[in-house]
Amino acid sequence: MSGTYILAGNGRLTESKLDEFLQSSKIDAENSQNRTLLLEAIKGGHPSIVELLTRKGASVNKRGIHGRTPLHWAIGVRKNRPKTIAALIDAKADLDSADNDGNTPLMDAITRRATAQVVKLLVANGASTTKQNRDGKSAIALADEQNDFEIKRAVRPAEENTPGRLEFIATLVNFVLFVIAYVNSGAITGVIKGVISNLYHIVGNNEPDSEIAKEIETPETVDDFKKNIENFVVNKNPELSLFFAPGNDFFQKVAEKAVELKEDPDNHLKSPDQINDLTRLALYQPILYCDDSGSMGTVDTINGPSRQELLRRLVTRMCSVATRLVPDGEGVHLRFINKDPPRVGAYDSLNKDQIDDALRLRPNGGTPIGRELRKRILKQFVFDVFARGETLKRPILIIVITDGCPTHEAPDTFKQAIVECGRALEEKGYQAEACRFLVSRIGKDKAAIDFLNALGGDIAIDRVVHRTSGNQHTFFLGLFSCISAYLLRSTRRGIR
Repeated sequence: MSGTYILAGNGRLTESKLDEFLQSSKIDAENSQNRTLLLEAIKGGHPSIVELLTRKGASVNKRGIHGRTPLHWAIGVRKNRPKTIAALIDAKADLDSADNDGNTPLMDAITRRATAQVVKLLVANGASTTKQNRDGKSAIALADEQNDFEIKRAVRPAEENTPGRLEFIATLVNFVLFVIAYVNSGAITGVIKGVISNLYHIVGNNEPDSEIAKEIETPETVDDFKKNIENFVVNKNPELSLFFAPGNDFFQKVAEKAVELKEDPDNHLKSPDQINDLTRLALYQPILYCDDSGSMGTVDTINGPSRQELLRRLVTRMCSVATRLVPDGEGVHLRFINKDPPRVGAYDSLNKDQIDDALRLRPNGGTPIGRELRKRILKQFVFDVFARGETLKRPILIIVITDGCPTHEAPDTFKQAIVECGRALEEKGYQAEACRFLVSRIGKDKAAIDFLNALGGDIAIDRVVHRTSGNQHTFFLGLFSCISAYLLRSTRRGIR
């Protein structure tokens, strides 16, 4: 089986060859050089093979010689280093795992003269800059010892840096936080600008707009946060009062979470203005509507992840921020086109780990995306609520991710479900924008492209639907650039 290790090292390992290997060997078995298949792929600088192996279950935290993990190894390999590191991070590599000397991968990146891009990549994804090694030195201290200004700047928090350029798009986590914060803001503000700069690691002046700063008091205690949230709802955005009745303890719970987050040493969103926007995020209910049809098992690039695996990575990252401030039991809702929850409520109010587990599935079935949107989401969260004579608890943002066009239903079923939702909202005194839809395409199917295009140009849904598409590399930038104009247009209307 030594040939399999050679294939991993030269980038020619295929999934079929790997499956043959796994019939008689474990995926983390070591060769005569005490290296696993994953280490050989890292050593050869082949991120696509790294993705294949981790998808098949290779351990990204297995310790080897001197207690070094695969991420430690990746730091020392120049070929395709950022992509390899990103692949390991996607597979949940422990960013702060220390070797026998107490050095983390970030410390290695600094002392072994990796590029500033690599350092920024690790810091952007949460690597600790304050954890100390056996010599009592942190990543920041080690960077200060280097005669390299770029490394020193890269390891510092974004707000301490001088102007630079965007080096790394942090993923859908940061993007969706921006989207929802933007929706909640009602207009472009200096505060939002600061959040965008921090979340996307755009180094520069992140000071909030002076006029906005006058309106937002700096909160410190739970009571301060609670008053701040109430002020935002009652005075700045009275349309939200329709959702949050007097005496609702939701504000109190969000405020308590805000204080916890502000005092969390591992939290990178520290400033009062950033916490303020996170509290606004907590006022909205995100619902993920994920395609789990058979075509989601398609692999669009050689040895790359399947569409389902790509969806899982994007959604899990998104939810890691989207659930930071919501009270316990008030997380993100998840729905699939085909898969039913194992029990009633099993996919409601999930945290990122629960969502990650739920998305580890085998795609199967068709794509009746409109019929199931109405049945699984709109019926429960809009139509049935009104039928009981109740009001919506929170405004809704439905994030739809699909790879294909509708099957087993009329072509306009999805559109008609959205139209019906808007009418139901308006009949109860809401604006249709109280429920918005972000529809994103994964994959390259022409039929899916045509489906997304067909959603445009219809005045009945243009107010509440935004569409985006693209491959993994263009997904974030494309989504970011086009949704800004959409949200600027729609938020000025309000939601009542």
